[in-house]
Amino acid sequence: MRYRIVLPLFSVGLAVILLRVGDRQRQWIVDHGDHYEMVPYTYARARYLDYAINAPVWAIAEGERNQFWPYSTPENRDRGYILGVIVMWYLLGSQFDKKYGERKTHGRQPGRLWKRILGVVCALYGLFLYNVMSPEFVPLRGYGHWFPLSRYDAWFIAAVLAWSLGMIFVGSYWLFRRRSPAP
Repeated sequence: MRYRIVLPLFSVGLAVILLRVGDRQRQWIVDHGDHYEMVPYTYARARYLDYAINAPVWAIAEGERNQFWPYSTPENRDRGYILGVIVMWYLLGSQFDKKYGERKTHGRQPGRLWKRILGVVCALYGLFLYNVMSPEFVPLRGYGHWFPLSRYDAWFIAAVLAWSLGMIFVGSYWLFRRRSPAP
């Protein structure tokens, strides 16, 4: 099975559906409520479910997504996000193909140095994801207890932190893995 093709197609289809449903959820609240203030974007639960599934792309697009310039429409921001989703799931699918797919090797395998560079990049990006979510927690009276702020739901913070820990773990594995000698 070609994961590098199936995963991007599936994730883009899911992303488009969840983004549209999320926009409708938020619009329904705006249309049917007596809101005199702005409705937070996190009320688009389906949209944030997609952001949780694709947290590495969301972390890059977060700053750009919150900008409301006249020439920056939500559709343009969503296009960049969808492109990032395609790239992310293509790269993950390629790794799955190497690990679980056909065992045929075409050409030269990447060397140890390349794997270590990828490991460093992956671990550093996991730390970046953690850094994006760490301001969402505030200390509670200095007793070591933390609670989330109300900007994001706890499930969303947990999903982004899970991506963060996963990327740190995978990057560390690639960085410190020793190859067994060839027989």
